[in-house]
Amino acid sequence: MTSSFPLRDIAFFVLAALLAIPLPAQAQSSVSIAEARDRGVGATVTVEGTVTRAYGSYARLQDESGATGASGLTIRQTDGAQSEAFQNDIENGDIQPGTRLRVTGTLSTFYGVLQFNGADLERYEVLSQGEAPAPQEVTPTDLIWNGEDYESELVRVKALRLPEASGTFDNEANYAAVGPSGAAVTLRLQRSSETALGGTEAPGEAFTYTGVVGQFNQSGPDQVLPNIGYQLIPVRPGDLDTGAQSVALRGGYALAYETDGDASAEVRVSAFGLEEAREVTVSVSDSGTASAGDVSGLGGGGQTLTLSGDGTKTLSPTAESDGDVEGIERLELDLSSSDDSDLVEGGRFTLWILDDPTAQSTLYPDLDGAALRRQLREDFATDADGQPGPPTLGYDRARDSLYATVFNDGGTVRGFYTGLEASVPESADDASEAAGDDDLNTEHLWPRSEGPEFEPSLSNLHILAPAWSEANSARCNYPYAEIDDSSTEQWYGADGSEGISQSDAPGESERDEYSEALGASCGGGGPEDGGRFEPREGREGNAARKALYFRLAYPDRVSDFDFFETQLGALQAWNEQDPVTAAEQRRNVLIASSQGDQLNPFQLDSSLAERAFSDITGGGGGDPGEVVSIAEAREQADGTRVAVEGVFTRIEGSNARIQDPSGPTGASGIVVRSDALTEAVANGDVQKGDRLRVTGPLDSYANLKQINFEQGDLTYEVIGENAGLPPVQEVTVAQIAGSGEEYESELVRADGLTIDPDGDDTFQSGGSEGNYTVTGPDGNTVTLRIPGGSFYGGEPIPEGEVTFEGVAGQFSFDDPDSGYQLLAIEEGALTSGDDGGGDETLSVDLSRSFGNPDQPGGYRLVALPGDVDRPLAETIDGTAGDAWQAYWDDGSEEDFFVPWSEEDETFDFRPGRGFWLISEDPWTVSAEIPAVAPGEDGTYAIALHEGWNIISNPLARSVDWGAVESANGDVTLQPLWRFSGSFSMVDESFPSATGGEAFYFLNSEGLDELVLPASDASAAAQAARGEDARGREQTLVLTTYRDGQRTSAARVGTAPGATDALDAHDVYAPPARFAGASLRLPLPSSAASSQGERPRRLAADRRAPGQEGYAFDLVLNAAPGEGAVTVRAGGLADAFDGQPVRLVEAGTGDAHDLRAKRSVEITPGQSGETRLRVLVGQAVGEAAGLPEKVTLGAGYPNPFRDEVTLESPGRGAPTAASRSPAASTSCGCAPAT
Repeated sequence: MTSSFPLRDIAFFVLAALLAIPLPAQAQSSVSIAEARDRGVGATVTVEGTVTRAYGSYARLQDESGATGASGLTIRQTDGAQSEAFQNDIENGDIQPGTRLRVTGTLSTFYGVLQFNGADLERYEVLSQGEAPAPQEVTPTDLIWNGEDYESELVRVKALRLPEASGTFDNEANYAAVGPSGAAVTLRLQRSSETALGGTEAPGEAFTYTGVVGQFNQSGPDQVLPNIGYQLIPVRPGDLDTGAQSVALRGGYALAYETDGDASAEVRVSAFGLEEAREVTVSVSDSGTASAGDVSGLGGGGQTLTLSGDGTKTLSPTAESDGDVEGIERLELDLSSSDDSDLVEGGRFTLWILDDPTAQSTLYPDLDGAALRRQLREDFATDADGQPGPPTLGYDRARDSLYATVFNDGGTVRGFYTGLEASVPESADDASEAAGDDDLNTEHLWPRSEGPEFEPSLSNLHILAPAWSEANSARCNYPYAEIDDSSTEQWYGADGSEGISQSDAPGESERDEYSEALGASCGGGGPEDGGRFEPREGREGNAARKALYFRLAYPDRVSDFDFFETQLGALQAWNEQDPVTAAEQRRNVLIASSQGDQLNPFQLDSSLAERAFSDITGGGGGDPGEVVSIAEAREQADGTRVAVEGVFTRIEGSNARIQDPSGPTGASGIVVRSDALTEAVANGDVQKGDRLRVTGPLDSYANLKQINFEQGDLTYEVIGENAGLPPVQEVTVAQIAGSGEEYESELVRADGLTIDPDGDDTFQSGGSEGNYTVTGPDGNTVTLRIPGGSFYGGEPIPEGEVTFEGVAGQFSFDDPDSGYQLLAIEEGALTSGDDGGGDETLSVDLSRSFGNPDQPGGYRLVALPGDVDRPLAETIDGTAGDAWQAYWDDGSEEDFFVPWSEEDETFDFRPGRGFWLISEDPWTVSAEIPAVAPGEDGTYAIALHEGWNIISNPLARSVDWGAVESANGDVTLQPLWRFSGSFSMVDESFPSATGGEAFYFLNSEGLDELVLPASDASAAAQAARGEDARGREQTLVLTTYRDGQRTSAARVGTAPGATDALDAHDVYAPPARFAGASLRLPLPSSAASSQGERPRRLAADRRAPGQEGYAFDLVLNAAPGEGAVTVRAGGLADAFDGQPVRLVEAGTGDAHDLRAKRSVEITPGQSGETRLRVLVGQAVGEAAGLPEKVTLGAGYPNPFRDEVTLESPGRGAPTAASRSPAASTSCGCAPAT
């Protein structure tokens, strides 16, 4: 059934109908559940899916999207407007497994579970009744390592046991469900209103679970590390089936040695409840690093076994010595059944094969420093989602594994620092408790306060060790160091099960068995400045390799890089003096078996301790080379030294922001973290608007990209005083929340924000208390951050709408594309908004800087807001033609640049008008300008002429571009173009001219005026219609850089509704005279047009989706002899559905795989042009030919030089959805249709 709308909504519809006014679109187009999950918390979405479980107030909904072929969401309706109807529909069977629902609401999370909760569910509709989807076959290991892929989805897990359960189930209780490999996942019995299992008999034998996956994540503030805490959530007794038959590999892993150790291992295969004898085969999988030839005892095609009942059979594969040095290899065994694939459990068995007990090898011999760290991190310390570190067990299970398995030697566990013995029998119900009874607890060899405070690093077994509680306290959070015996203040050792702590030095013969401390323990007044700790001999090398591992695996979690560099020398020395032992290597393998098969590489290759940190031990990695753009620097890995130049815009604490005109939005920013720069800002030596050159190592903290002095040497210099602040980019909340990486550390402005005070009257600052949720006019939300030291700390929270102007930030230890924030740092970041028009006066205080006055790229597009009527010459000092120059574009095909003339009123600022301007000094304007007065319909129109226009938004706030399209008759308009040394497309909003910025715009529809919605209601309604009209585009962006500076971008891709002919989805390129090297697409031959001074090219070419291949022709135009042009590919993750993509150079035939290497260097030919082609999918194999000739003369650097026309004779029939380029150029206006 369909839930009813609230009465107020019905009244609104009636009133709207009586007044005959247009309504905002009420129906929202549905998206896949996978896409909804990607949009995340705060997103309002409509999804369709099939119910898999429904009970009480809860339902789980699933579709076929997602990495596993499914994606799920939870619907929780304990309260809210829809809750009663929803609960009734579950109770009477209208919602049950197999019911297909359409659901609209806003997503939230509860301890990691993404859900429609309570009042956030706007409406739902029962579409049909059918069958529930088939459950996905998974193992406990799958859920531990990749649980996010299965959250709220229907799964089947076989051969589980509940060793801790007896009698009947309790509600609100957790049970460890252990699989055949020994891996365990939590079976959660919810309260009685959510499950019918409370009070039923817990199974005493193996069972198969068929039900949904939940999550309860307690990983720290806001669950910023999401991939832990997955649970099985049974709803009805039938979810646990003790009658299911299965066969499984037992134990999970074993070790075998080619030499000097036990070469054989046991592999057990067990049956669970087989009613008759069945055959299964154990064979070698190709997913490991070893092959079937590395062992004997399995046979060439595997070993077939016959099992029945609950029987077990054992195989004994033996490692064969091949004489090669391989270190450690991993042999994966699979279990299969030829007549019943549903019989086997699906788990795996890993046989680790070591050359010898202390096996070593040389990893990546050609790499060192940051490059080596990147490679090691990728191969040894990255989970399935690409996040730092391997998958971990969670802290409780990790500690149990530490005592029961990793450090357990025949029922005895010995303290890492002292050798204190604790009895932990293999039969112990709680290994952690047993160890604690003998005064052992868990030591983080990299102290928790220095980084691993939260999951997953908290429970990474590679950095955990058992320790006597007093020795653990003595370590405190001190760095490791070599301590002279005469300076040692306290010695820690053990005599069997008795710990020893003494201030007197032990005898010479005994000292190697003691750890040494300098400084008070954390339980005795510490930590103290200068405190140090030295593990006992025989453990120093192991401690070193574990500390080095943490620095490698979690660079984002290292809270103080000085802490690492202080002890680096000692760690490297210990690694050499105290090599890997057989016991240490065994522990390495045992840990990897529980953590995604990821070994500690420092225990595999003794040379890594020096090689991986050569750039740090050498003082910072040397000369970073030439200056690169900030956009290019942001793409480099952490640890890389870079040199960038940018304008200083804001500072927050020690985090300064600089910005340049690179990047996809025409800007790119980065944090510079430097105490010296902070001090220079404080004393006035560096001021906002100064241009800086910064050299130092890249780093990331909570995914915020920065150049950080804590990583190595950092230098800066002021290379231009008072260069002027860059233009502020107008953005929407949706852009920040969804595409924040494009705006991180850049100046932005967002209008129409409302702040949720969360019960506060005045702003709190710093910590989590300084985070507030703000909602934009589009209903999207983002975090407003009031950092410590902000002007706004303690200021009253505005009740109405506000405008934000400042920098965007990021704080996310999880997804690198989430956690974006607006940082209100200084006074003026938050101002009261208005509706954009009326009798108000606009207070304008702006400054625009220019590039090199000797180059056309130094020009900028300028405008003034409001109902302005003021000659341009009155706003700038100096003499025209000497100190400054300005031009207007009249849109014609020839002689379109009109130079400034004192007598020509064209050069008066008027509403919506803009100019090209260049000046030796910044253009600054401080004025009170009347706001424009919108018409009765809530709109305001600015004049247009044919062809290209320089236009501006006179309103006090930006306007959604979709709303502009709707206000002009629901047409598809060409986008705006911003110029900041190169052109960048602006197609989300029309920024206000309050920042002094104008834009290029092609009047492709032949309009006499451009209508702007001035009121919020009009804009919101029109934006909603405009957004509904837009389909999901998939776009590959090719951006060009020269001398580190962005010069242009071209887009190729697909869009719903697009055709292979020229249509409204294609974008014309702006005039190139003020730009440098440019990458453009010639027109298809079907779009023939007249010759003219303004050659017509495309900046974006979009085709119909769903084709097997595509071919796009491009022309790179760049002056020869000035160095290579870098073409960088962006957006590949979402473009062309994973098809292969190649960039082909016509002149050389070189083909570049853009999915493998995203940056390609092109050396322009002597003609100044280079023909390129992008081939996609089937076209890669067809290698469709390029056009015979494409010529295009560059007008760079003189914008007034005659420009050569583009000519490209038509070629033969294209293949794979290619287009023939135009036979001749067109004018600067739209072709006649």
